[in-house]
Amino acid sequence: MMKIKSLGLTNIKKIFLFVVLAALFSLSAFAIEVTNPALGSSSANRGDTVSTTFTIKNTDPANNLTITQITSTADSKYNITFTTSTPITIQPNSSTTVTIQGDIPKDLDAVNSNYEEAAMNIGTLTVSGTLGGSSVSKTATITMQAENNLRIKKFRLRTETSSKSMDDGDTFKNVRPGDEFTYEAEIENRYSNSEDVEFDTVYISVESENSDVDVDEEDDEIDSLGADEEDTVSGSITVEEEADKDATITVTIHGTDENGALHGQKIEFRLDVNRLTHDLKIRKIAVSPKTTDNCKHNEIVITPYIKNMGKRNERKVYIEVTVDDLNYQEKKQFPYELEKDDSGTLNFIIPIDSDTEAQVYIVDVKTYFDEIIESNSDRTQFTITQCETQPAQQQTQQQQTQQQTQQQTQPTQQQQQTQPPQTTSETENSETTAIAQAAPRKKELEENSLYIMILTALSLLVLVVIIAIIIYTVRSGNKKY
Repeated sequence: MMKIKSLGLTNIKKIFLFVVLAALFSLSAFAIEVTNPALGSSSANRGDTVSTTFTIKNTDPANNLTITQITSTADSKYNITFTTSTPITIQPNSSTTVTIQGDIPKDLDAVNSNYEEAAMNIGTLTVSGTLGGSSVSKTATITMQAENNLRIKKFRLRTETSSKSMDDGDTFKNVRPGDEFTYEAEIENRYSNSEDVEFDTVYISVESENSDVDVDEEDDEIDSLGADEEDTVSGSITVEEEADKDATITVTIHGTDENGALHGQKIEFRLDVNRLTHDLKIRKIAVSPKTTDNCKHNEIVITPYIKNMGKRNERKVYIEVTVDDLNYQEKKQFPYELEKDDSGTLNFIIPIDSDTEAQVYIVDVKTYFDEIIESNSDRTQFTITQCETQPAQQQTQQQQTQQQTQQQTQPTQQQQQTQPPQTTSETENSETTAIAQAAPRKKELEENSLYIMILTALSLLVLVVIIAIIIYTVRSGNKKY
């Protein structure tokens, strides 16, 4: 009692008034309920006028609720109106529906900050009225949604042996440490040609939350994706050999259209990474040399590189190399225990002889644990080419044949040398020689003709002298007689 007196009458009145006001406020708060109106949908077009209803409920068991006013704080570009006129009287424990209408603007985002399709908060509405002589009000959130026109049409994940189109929530099973994937993401602009809205830039991100899974080209982009167009980006995903748990891959695309609206999509799928109990993986197969000829005895060295990717150490590890076309097959045991995540090699020597056929040879490599249980397999190849030089025996025979041929042709060659055919040059030489030989003969003939002429002249002269002497003698004799 003393404590109450010490508080003072004034303070007691203040406390009482506060309690009464709180009770009245609580009464009014619980006496009216308003649902949140959601305008539009994931398929609504921008520029459309959309409408919906929301509910106002009077939870008071005894008094009527009179709604006197409904207002909105949404921006004028949404053109929010309420088609139900006020005042509205709602009986105790009863409710009524009110229609709200608005326009979807061109710049309304289709996705939230996580690039998930969602309705956007555009403002609030307030319902005001009276209940049991007291003023009451209630506020609700107005949301609006429009279609998302930037989508992942297909995300395909491939390995060397399998392929799968991944959707949100999917799992790629039986993934092994060391596996490598390639992916292709088909991105589409779902705006129609008549709408003719394009994205200046589309951003693509592929990420892994597991540090043992590496994504090449984590971030990519597409420049200018027009209405009703598609484009593809690609990359690779590598599961590290040390990986021993599942990985979640998150693919995100987003872009802002030419009207300023944000669109995009995010999908997540899981890589089910599973280590086998026994897994002797062939990491690579070295071949030395890759190409050789069959001129002489030679060797091809096959060196498989293997790694124990299983869950435990392996005490009995075997490698088998087979070349069917050479009837070659050999299996060797590893000389030591191959511990988990350890690697090792063995060499296999394949003989090549001069009678080995020139061709491409396929090499099959298999790994075994406990000698007979196969773990993994792979293959490679090498090439044997035809020898370009002949063996010595064939060369000797060829030389002997050439010598015999030369001996058989020697008489003919000598005969040809005795009476060689006249070539153009030889004919010219012969003509030159003939002309040279004819020159002194001509000169000799000329000299003989001159001699004959002189001799003839002398003979005529002698004849004339003789005739003159005879005539003179005859005349002298006649004179005597």
